[in-house]
Amino acid sequence: MARSRPDDRRNRSSSTLIFLTLLVHGIAGQTSEVFLKQPSSSPYYVREGEEGPTLECTLAQSFRGDNHEVQWIRYTKGLPRTLTRNSKLLEKAHFELVNDATAGQHDLKIKHITRADTSGTYHCTVLNTDDGSQHTTDGSEVIVLVPPGDPKIVSAPTETVTEGDGISFKCSTSGGSPTPSYFHNSTLAPSDLHSQQIHGDTVDSTIHWRATPEDNGAYVTCAVSNFALQDGEEKKTKSPRLNVLYRPRVTVGPVSEYAVEEGQMVQLTCAADANPSQPSFQWTHLASSQHYASASWPFMAERGMGGAFECRVRNTVGEAAATMTVQVQYAPVVRVKDIVNPAEGESVIVECEVEAVPTEESIEWTGPNGFVSRGATLSLPSVTREQSGNYTCTATNYLNLYGESGSQPRIGRATTLVDVKRRPGRGVIAPWTLSVVVGGTIELACEATDVGSPAAQFKWASPSSGGQYGTKEHTRQTLVIRNVQLADNGEYRCIPHNAIGEGEPGIARVIVIEPATIERPMATERIYGEGDKDQELSCEARGYPAPHITWLKDEMPVTGDAWKVETVEGHSSCSPTDFCSVSVTSSLRWARPVEWSDKGNYSCVASNGATESSSTWTLARVTHGAVILNDRYPTEALAAADIAGTAMISCRVSARPEPTFEWMYDSNEIKEGGRYSFQVNREVGKPDEYESVLYVSEVQESDYGKYLCRSMNGKGARAEVVIRLKEKSVPTASDDLERVTAGSSWITLSWRPGFDGGSPQTFALEYRMLNPFTESVANAEVLTVDVTNSSLRSVVKSSKDSTRAKREATTTFATNLMTYNLTGLKQLSTYYIRIRSQNKMGASDFTKILIATTEDVAVRKELIVPSALNYIASEGVFTVQPPTPVDHCFMFYVQSGDVWRSIGCFKGNRTDSLDEGGDAFKARFLAAMLTPPYRLALLVPIAVLSFVILLVCAFLIICCRIKSQPKTTKTPLGISVKGGKTKKKSLSQERPEVSGPLSSPNSKNTPKNGSATDSGVFTLDSSHLATAQKSPGKNSGSSGRSANFSSHEAGVDVWAAGDEGYHGYHGEAFLAEAVYPVAGHAAYYDGANGHAHVVEAGYDEQEDDEAYASGGRRVLREIIV
Repeated sequence: MARSRPDDRRNRSSSTLIFLTLLVHGIAGQTSEVFLKQPSSSPYYVREGEEGPTLECTLAQSFRGDNHEVQWIRYTKGLPRTLTRNSKLLEKAHFELVNDATAGQHDLKIKHITRADTSGTYHCTVLNTDDGSQHTTDGSEVIVLVPPGDPKIVSAPTETVTEGDGISFKCSTSGGSPTPSYFHNSTLAPSDLHSQQIHGDTVDSTIHWRATPEDNGAYVTCAVSNFALQDGEEKKTKSPRLNVLYRPRVTVGPVSEYAVEEGQMVQLTCAADANPSQPSFQWTHLASSQHYASASWPFMAERGMGGAFECRVRNTVGEAAATMTVQVQYAPVVRVKDIVNPAEGESVIVECEVEAVPTEESIEWTGPNGFVSRGATLSLPSVTREQSGNYTCTATNYLNLYGESGSQPRIGRATTLVDVKRRPGRGVIAPWTLSVVVGGTIELACEATDVGSPAAQFKWASPSSGGQYGTKEHTRQTLVIRNVQLADNGEYRCIPHNAIGEGEPGIARVIVIEPATIERPMATERIYGEGDKDQELSCEARGYPAPHITWLKDEMPVTGDAWKVETVEGHSSCSPTDFCSVSVTSSLRWARPVEWSDKGNYSCVASNGATESSSTWTLARVTHGAVILNDRYPTEALAAADIAGTAMISCRVSARPEPTFEWMYDSNEIKEGGRYSFQVNREVGKPDEYESVLYVSEVQESDYGKYLCRSMNGKGARAEVVIRLKEKSVPTASDDLERVTAGSSWITLSWRPGFDGGSPQTFALEYRMLNPFTESVANAEVLTVDVTNSSLRSVVKSSKDSTRAKREATTTFATNLMTYNLTGLKQLSTYYIRIRSQNKMGASDFTKILIATTEDVAVRKELIVPSALNYIASEGVFTVQPPTPVDHCFMFYVQSGDVWRSIGCFKGNRTDSLDEGGDAFKARFLAAMLTPPYRLALLVPIAVLSFVILLVCAFLIICCRIKSQPKTTKTPLGISVKGGKTKKKSLSQERPEVSGPLSSPNSKNTPKNGSATDSGVFTLDSSHLATAQKSPGKNSGSSGRSANFSSHEAGVDVWAAGDEGYHGYHGEAFLAEAVYPVAGHAAYYDGANGHAHVVEAGYDEQEDDEAYASGGRRVLREIIV
């Protein structure tokens, strides 16, 4: 069946590149007054063998008479052929006339389609036979669809062409109806590039253009299509690829305007598209005519390498070039005079010369005492010695660099030393205290707080110079005295001096030590009987200074009322001004009859500051009856074993002579044999201590229960202990976690371990540091330390068990305490600490939280005092004046409520950016110094003594708990409830505050911008402060826990489960480190009033309160960070 294709298909057809135009034949159409109906003007597309369309032709009434003749005419290749005349059909084989003369209908129906007989353009014509006028319908084309033949490229370039040469391709196809359209590379060929010829059934298309570089490697696609093909279907053929020779096309980079920084590695790149494809490259720096033959030019950016660069590329066809610009940018280069050396009262003018690309945005001078001046000229009219120092010119510019976002600030600096002629400052000797053993070397170095101008020289006075300055070997900056003797003890002074004058002397103290030696040692063993009276040990030592003698029992200091120590210093024939060795005799006397627990190793240790001490020892044995040493939990000893395993039940006893052991279970004596065996061991390193071990093999359920160990040796009553055998388990929780003592960076802890569950146990110690600003540990890092049993100590005491009096049984309560020294802590800081036990089966609960605080550093009057403490609000930092001395830092403190805590020790003269909070702040200088050895010898025994006292107290507490077991509960705020009665304890009584005063500054150190009567008060510049709120803080140190807890602390993990979970301990402040830091006086900043001042040792709290109240301006505390 014939079909008319829609216009949109024709439109799609016309949107492609057509190289051949279709010839459409038409006959002029007539007016609609003649034909009521006429054929469609759109082509009718049909295929051979199908039924064709019906072409309508209906005449108007006035054209239906006999005087009108109607004809259908078909035009083929321009030739007409008449098909009908009125009602007569002339071509019956392929057509049928649908005729109704009355209605004026003369429709022509095409029946059997053949291309030769039915294709063409049809017209319906009416002829007036009277006057000869003729009217004709518009032409209606019937097209028989026949696919075109395969296209062929019959003409194409066969050789290489050069850019600009003409190129011609000819494509041919035969057959096809309608006439096929040509496509090349899927693009409609413009009419000026192609031509088309039709020769019968053959259609040729020729395309012409001039070769361009883009044509290299391209090929031409010739495609034909007509309506006989499916939509979008084409028949194609391709030409061989073109080889177009062209000169280079050059691009340079990375960008045309390339901004780099001086010193940066630069890589210029040159790329060329060319055929032939192996061109030669040459870079040229146009300003210097420097060449580089490569496509890539790497070099280090220098100022002389800025400007235009050209890359020229050549091949056999020709050459081309491209240019780019490199801008070398650099930070300001600042030049000033190195030094100016004016006299006081002269004017100083220094110019700051700056070279920069881009040009500098700002120039600023800074100098001592906060000096700031904007501009390139430094001007100091009538200069004074206080203005001496380094003046720095700082210039700033901003670079805009390739590959960097935003402007990059760069700074250049240069420094001029304004060295006003002046005498030196105070001398400072390092070390300021020194201990040297006889025969050693004294080496002291002297510096001046201000080197002066001209630079200072130094002269010394020493005991060997008779106190005179500048004698032989006493005129160098460093004083060295070799092979020192006791006569070299004393004070050493150093004075800096120059042509202008002398500075104040620096002072150091040197102690020359003759090491202590034992003159009269003790016997190696002594045997006592229990109950012996008036017993004593004695030893004699000699040295200088006079030896300090310490008595130790089992490496622990001898303490308590059981002994009396008497030390007598021998007479000396030396005059008071001479230094001679001193003899010291010490005796350790029992103040009561000898007890069994007095057995042990006694040492007499003599020390006087030398590296090593001297000692003598004796092993004291006491004849006594058996004493049980097992731990109780709380009234029974424990052992553990698994079913089918082997139980090891240990019974530990002290006795002399050696005891015997009996074991009982369910009131029946256990005999060796079967599943039971015994082993008795002598405890190594523990005199007269024995262990009887009962082994129970293949443990059964019935073996669990209470075993009785009984020991006797014929001396006094027998000793018994009940040991309960149970299944292995996780350890029980430890108890009695306490702070024994502390230093500025460590805390010594002790606790009573729980039962190990039958397996070796270790301890996990967790601690957090309290935030000094927020008074909270909520966000503090949890640190963990694993502790083993290596530091286990025993405190042993015996007492009569009233429940066994008839059998004369003696009950002993042995308490084992674990000790550990927690190090690496921050000075004057509070820590939350807890411990739990763990073995292979698991872990116990944690102990209650211990709140403990480290000590502050020791105060030394010899160190200089900060004169001012300032707050810079824009940066959130504090600064201190003068700047921190070499090998020092300044310790910074914050006060929250009534408690001072340290923040850290900072180098230079400024803190880091600080958190918000705090009522007041203070600072002082800190230096790490060696503790004099003779002082260390005193401090170590004191620390050990404190530990032993704690052990004895812990033992007494345990004894009391076991005997009486009173009902005790704790309530918040330190209220203890016993026996139904309530007694309230104040926190200050329960945990006393311990603080040490800051040392008093020398009057010569009084700051010049304060007065001697106002305690050196400094008011901060209001430009650095925001408004603040007054807070009545006190300037006091604290070595104990804070009574102020944040409300949110109670909800963090299980660290703060309630008031009952907190307990603390305050030890006396003392120094117990071989190396400890020492600090000078403090500069103080009151966050409530914006005041800064120097705090003196022993200051009156009332005066401090007045300083708070005397603030002339009111500022808010929120600005204190």
